[in-house]
Amino acid sequence: MMKSLLRTVGWVAFALIAGVMILRDMLDYRNQADFDPVQWHQAPSCVPDGCEAACVRGGMARDLQMRHLKPGTHRPEVIALLGNSESRPPQGRNSLEYSLGMCSGFQMDFDALVIMFDENDRLTRSWTEQH
Repeated sequence: MMKSLLRTVGWVAFALIAGVMILRDMLDYRNQADFDPVQWHQAPSCVPDGCEAACVRGGMARDLQMRHLKPGTHRPEVIALLGNSESRPPQGRNSLEYSLGMCSGFQMDFDALVIMFDENDRLTRSWTEQH
């Protein structure tokens, strides 16, 4: 009886955890749209200090990372795709940073896409962060 109860509790816990993880990914702002270069370049009010709260770019972040920002991509190819970096990233000259808008949480801080390159100007990794 106790074994059966523990097994049931284990399966319920597993199902709840799996459900939360699936829901989290579905609601993640970065999964909202396919990358569209026209929308990326025409995002409302994307200036050197960041984008407005619209988060147009933010919704394309995951697709952009998965399909276009592959390790080994040359820096000029990234710039041709996304345009010039809008801000000077704290990571230094081997990175580019693009404002995504106020996307996550309570929309109080700007989110950014950071792209790192190696000494040969080849993409090593990319991520989003909140400022």
